[in-house]
Amino acid sequence: MLAFESVAGAIRQAAAWGYQRLAISGGEPLLYPWLDEVVALAAGCGMRTALITNGLLVAQKNKLAILRRVDTVAVSIDGLGAAHDRLRQRARAFVDVLRALALLADAGIDFHIICGVNRDNLEDVEDLAALACDRGAAALQLHPVSAAGRARSGMADALLGADDANLLYLTGMLLAAAYQGRMGVHTDLAHRSCVIAQPSLIYAAADSEARHDARPADLLGVLVLEPDGVVNPVSYGFGAPYSMGNLLEQPLESLWAPWLDAGYCKLSRLGRTLLRDLLAGAGAAVFNPSDVLRHASYDLASR
Repeated sequence: MLAFESVAGAIRQAAAWGYQRLAISGGEPLLYPWLDEVVALAAGCGMRTALITNGLLVAQKNKLAILRRVDTVAVSIDGLGAAHDRLRQRARAFVDVLRALALLADAGIDFHIICGVNRDNLEDVEDLAALACDRGAAALQLHPVSAAGRARSGMADALLGADDANLLYLTGMLLAAAYQGRMGVHTDLAHRSCVIAQPSLIYAAADSEARHDARPADLLGVLVLEPDGVVNPVSYGFGAPYSMGNLLEQPLESLWAPWLDAGYCKLSRLGRTLLRDLLAGAGAAVFNPSDVLRHASYDLASR
């Protein structure tokens, strides 16, 4: 686990670069000994905070007090009943997460529910939306599980195929309409036509010297600080050739200029390669742009 000083320095620098939101995930963020200090620091830097938790530690001492200071609390639920228990590899995990939702609601803490959707729980999505609304969730986020982290080896057979992704995309649209005014529903998928119309979604910008006059936050929407100190663009687990560097070796401030001259150009070329493929009719109809970029950062790095 990174030391608080390393994390704090990165937060201050990110705020100075124009980043306005800090998302804290895990592992389980409620285990971080410096979580309270990080939330306070981010707020002091003018950043809004979001935190994703499995909910199992919400009842522990002082956790609700910390969560009250977080702008967006998201609780991950990976299916209904036994399906959630199985994915969490823990008996009664679903019962415990429902208890966490009740504790959050009773404490007056607005919460979202995020579901990592795979083939095993795809059919539960509509029932999960009903449960989320009944329990008082402000929003439901449907995120297709991708081949990263634990899913890279343990869930490869359960990842959504093209037809599954199409079904989730349409289901998400219908649920968003059905719950309008009561609960937001967002699906982390985009139609290829939207990506072609907005190539910035895959960083397919033309390489330009104007990048040197822009703030980092205006060029790169997401910075990811990984547990080993690596700073990546776009998403967790992005290809090593695109990494900005490591906080354990250099402060964040010193990583930007070298990366802007090399890594940003490489990322833009990667995005333009993907855009050409989309324009040629290749690829799926709907996809998560960040996931497609991450896969390409391995598969197309030499193209």
